Amino acid sequence: MVCAYSSTNIHVDQQEELRQIISGISIEMIGLSTISHDLLVNYPFLAAEYLNIQVDTHQIFSISEFIEVYDKNGMNAPLDMDLCYREKEKLCATIASSEITLVTEGSGVGKTRLVIEVCKQFERNGWNVLCVRNNGELLYNDMQYYTSDEGMYVLFIDDANQTTSLGYVLDYINGLSNNIVIKVVMTVRDYARHRIKEIICRYRIPEEIVINVLKEEEIKTILKSNFGILNEEYLDRIAHIAKGNPRLAILAGKISIENGYLAIRNATDIFAHYYGTSIENAELSADEINALFVISFLGAIKYIENETALKIMELMDINAECFTELCHKLNEKEVIDLYHDEIAKVSDQSLGNYILEYILTEKKIILISQLLQIVFPRFRNKVVYAINTLMKLFYSEEMRKYIESQVNISWSAAEEELENSDIA
Repeated sequence: MVCAYSSTNIHVDQQEELRQIISGISIEMIGLSTISHDLLVNYPFLAAEYLNIQVDTHQIFSISEFIEVYDKNGMNAPLDMDLCYREKEKLCATIASSEITLVTEGSGVGKTRLVIEVCKQFERNGWNVLCVRNNGELLYNDMQYYTSDEGMYVLFIDDANQTTSLGYVLDYINGLSNNIVIKVVMTVRDYARHRIKEIICRYRIPEEIVINVLKEEEIKTILKSNFGILNEEYLDRIAHIAKGNPRLAILAGKISIENGYLAIRNATDIFAHYYGTSIENAELSADEINALFVISFLGAIKYIENETALKIMELMDINAECFTELCHKLNEKEVIDLYHDEIAKVSDQSLGNYILEYILTEKKIILISQLLQIVFPRFRNKVVYAINTLMKLFYSEEMRKYIESQVNISWSAAEEELENSDIA
């Protein structure tokens, strides 16, 4: 039996008296202090979603909450699918025996999906699993809050290369008492592996797991298991295009069911059909797509008066006030997420990848040489990520030649500028 009350004047002896009113019946006392305590300690996600009370920076989730947030806009390759041909046992053993584990490879090979499956196994074995989805804010205070109790924790940091001030998090973990055990597992893109490893090695030597691309027969099994695709012509085409990338295979599987064989001619067509339809349904204007590109390229950014973002937007004749307005519109359409009305981040990584291709190589709305003049060398990592994404997901010989020519133009311009400065 539950007894709910709103008075703050019920003393301990009165509560005990109420519990004894009915013989043989257990009475649970729930008051305002009980509810506020539960919201603070056990259900901060509910406090944020339904009461608009931010207990934390909304970056740490349970496994189910993480999957819900990851899949919420329907444009991600879903996490809740059959996991095939992944070495769960190897990763489980590595996490159990190591303090920090790095799971690495390129975008879309299934790093997040594999780690989530392993985290479920740890949770079944009594571990507290905390899943981190970065939104550009500091994690330090969140870590203090969620790991304040003694116990065993698995901290899963997805896309560690996008996590703000990772060193502070590791510094906090390094100073914990022996009564709090934390196993850290991170996914990291291959291009950023060395940079993240340098940060980690200041505290611990990590173990590394490299997720290899799948074989064509393995890709076909995923398609059969999750989509019921049995047509060999479809299976051969998708497996050939995916080149071992399960995310691309899953997108292609969805498109083939909805739009038929002609929609899966190449990787660009797959992304265009899948995300192009989503963009059309969201009714994005040309300016909104341009703003989406800037956020996709720069990552999680403070979008108000962001100097670099505004310099890029100037190439498309969009001013600071307009850019801020566009960010709010994109947020309303659930294409980007705004955190505390300050930080903007693309909701879906694959959508962001497609927008890079759409703006830089398909439509050439911004020339790569123009972009390099603005962001290089300060944002070198962003440039490396963008070019790697284009070459790995959308490769064609024509694209390679175009990117090479644009880089050469920028290099020549830099040399000329240097020569002129020396002469001066």
